[in-house]
Amino acid sequence: MSTPPTVSPTASGATALGYAASTYPWSSYAASKTFPDSQAQWIWSNSTGYDVSATDVYPVFSTTINVTQNTQLLMNILVDDIAYVYVNGMFIKTITTNWNLPSYPIPLPLSTGTIVIYIRVVNTGGAAGVVASITSSDGRTVFSRTGSDWFYRDDR
Repeated sequence: MSTPPTVSPTASGATALGYAASTYPWSSYAASKTFPDSQAQWIWSNSTGYDVSATDVYPVFSTTINVTQNTQLLMNILVDDIAYVYVNGMFIKTITTNWNLPSYPIPLPLSTGTIVIYIRVVNTGGAAGVVASITSSDGRTVFSRTGSDWFYRDDR
């Protein structure tokens, strides 16, 4: 997934279906219970969320943040099943099936100004969803967390 995704002006808002620690069935896994940002929400491309009948959907979720000083950013992320993370069009990392594993912070490039973050999500057996939080390296400043204010488009 080295080709960066884009989200067009016709993109719609993501569907937020619950907080990391309380959204079934992921709430039964330790990773969701210990996700570092209790306000981050699982987001989906549709209102059925984890409906297993929702196949062939390849959502790209995006958000834009503004960073006023050179700050090391970290992203905590859980995904059902695979996420390709991009910052300003640059591929950063692939995350695979970690909704049942502990979340670990992914360092994002040191940057200032307007930063666009894209997460392309793929599920191998149903709808695709993600929960993420972008913070300063010390965790004191939350720049963004997944919710209905993130944008979505289908990337088939």
